[in-house]
Amino acid sequence: MTTYRRTKDNFLLNPFSVGFDELFKLVNQTNPSYPPYNIVKASDTEYTIELAVAGFSEDELEVTLDGNKLSVIGKVISNRETEKFLYRGIANRNFTHNFTIADNVEVSDVSLVDGMLVISLVRNVPEEEKPKKFSITKKGEFLAE
Repeated sequence: MTTYRRTKDNFLLNPFSVGFDELFKLVNQTNPSYPPYNIVKASDTEYTIELAVAGFSEDELEVTLDGNKLSVIGKVISNRETEKFLYRGIANRNFTHNFTIADNVEVSDVSLVDGMLVISLVRNVPEEEKPKKFSITKKGEFLAE
């Protein structure tokens, strides 16, 4: 069963999909809550996924797009088990996040900024799917003799 979240605009949005806006065709899609993330709609064609990955380096993160499945994988390489923590409040464990994106959405950039993994997405609408505007011409008038 797919769960939907109602936003202030009254749209039904699924937090694991990008590029569908109101129409989601997901079957048994689940995502863990670690690390926390945001999905931002910057414009009608641009989206950003932000994951809070404090403590992960570029070498420990992997972003792949396979068809409509965007996967973000974090694998802890550094071994801090030998350190003696008095309190460990920062989670540092492996994770996998999968996002379903629309057919015409592409990854335009992936960057790690201040502990945030930022994935920029762009929706490229094919020319045949773009709205078409037609000009209205005035037909010749009939002349009475």
